[in-house]
Amino acid sequence: MRNRRVAAAAVAGMLAGAACGAPRAPAPMPADAPALAGARVRWAHVVTGPAYPAVRAVALSGGDTIAVGSFQREAHVAGHRLRGAPDGEDDAFAVRLSPDGQVRWARAWTGPGVDLARGVAVAPDGAIYVVGAFSRALSLGERTLTAAAGPAGFLMRIDDDGRPMWAAVVAGDGVAHLVAVAADADGAVAVGDFDAPIAVSTTAAPDASSAESRPIDTAGVQDGVAVAVTPDGHVRWIATLGGPGPDALRGVAVAAGDAIAVGTFTGDAEFAGRALRAAGPTADIAIARLAGADGAPRWARGFGGAADDVATAAAALPGGDIAVGGTIGGTALLGGAPVATAGGADGFVARYTAQGKLVWARAIGGGGEDRVAAVAVAGGDILAAGEFEIAIDLPGHALRAAGLRDGFVARLSGGDGAPRWVRTVAGPRDDQAAAVAADASGDAVAVAVSYGDRATVGDEPLPDADGVATAVVRIAP
Repeated sequence: MRNRRVAAAAVAGMLAGAACGAPRAPAPMPADAPALAGARVRWAHVVTGPAYPAVRAVALSGGDTIAVGSFQREAHVAGHRLRGAPDGEDDAFAVRLSPDGQVRWARAWTGPGVDLARGVAVAPDGAIYVVGAFSRALSLGERTLTAAAGPAGFLMRIDDDGRPMWAAVVAGDGVAHLVAVAADADGAVAVGDFDAPIAVSTTAAPDASSAESRPIDTAGVQDGVAVAVTPDGHVRWIATLGGPGPDALRGVAVAAGDAIAVGTFTGDAEFAGRALRAAGPTADIAIARLAGADGAPRWARGFGGAADDVATAAAALPGGDIAVGGTIGGTALLGGAPVATAGGADGFVARYTAQGKLVWARAIGGGGEDRVAAVAVAGGDILAAGEFEIAIDLPGHALRAAGLRDGFVARLSGGDGAPRWVRTVAGPRDDQAAAVAADASGDAVAVAVSYGDRATVGDEPLPDADGVATAVVRIAP
């Protein structure tokens, strides 16, 4: 079986929709709603379009919110129109919103075929990096990126106005994706997967003669890859997670100059040269700390149980510890005592030391299929975003889904994982929280949500939609 959790992580980010709306002023919070206390919606922007726009990732920069995603043909954000390619396939976009929800700029990157922006990160100096994938070619204005035999991953740096400065491409004889990115003053680290030999190339100027290339072989049917680049667009190092079976990297963080890369693996695999062995025939969680200078592994760990398990996100805490989120398919060992699910698959959040030792772990879910899609750090606490099918039962916060599936955002104590507050994205259809970001103080939180027809974030109604909608929501925690 080709890792259902990996497939779920990829597919869940594809929800999209059409609706209309502008920033919304929040209604007063009810005094008798402990699950919502401390989490107030400041504004919400819905991305509209004729067919399936999707906000896939968010980041904060100087009080602003940067969101990236995809749309078909055209999209609208607070009166700003984005034009896609005439073929009607997905195209990539980014939008920057001020602290009060006003659009500073909106950009589209288009081409023939499917083009997706999947991740965004902002370095402490304000440098902005975007990752994603494209199937044939991707126009960035002055230059065009070209795929080889199949879909390719891209990593680019954009300036303060959203214009590309340079781009790197992961492409080869098969399929390659980049799905997440993290950044610091030394540059950026992007992660993803590939299923055939690839070359990682980067062009730091429009002249193609400035390109550099690093060839990489695959160890099996699908491998994970981490690519580190300098701020001016040159490859620093490349690390892989691979074995005979399907493996992938799904999340990344930067902690004290090192990269924390997380994902999933099957059977026997090597993570940057360190051997991992899965607990059984199913997929397990992979976590590694890679030296910022050269990508050498400081440590690599494999965790899991008898069912499919995957880590989809990572974030760095003050002091060097790390937070990891994802999904466990059943009882799993995450580095300490077994963590049990409430039924089906549950999301999880775990805190590890800088040396990779478990501090605490918590399952988030109920009787259905539940997952944590993203994590972020807010003033020493951990934010988790995801979706649940039937119910979530956290201490002091028993929540039931209003429809087929609801999204959630939870703030957990960094010390022990106890929930401080939980907000749901709730409506009659499939709803989710696909991404979350926070500033260093934790005073501002941005969330990417998708919902069907109508929904609320906590008690705040989002604009009604004819079908599936996608939105950026700013929360004051």
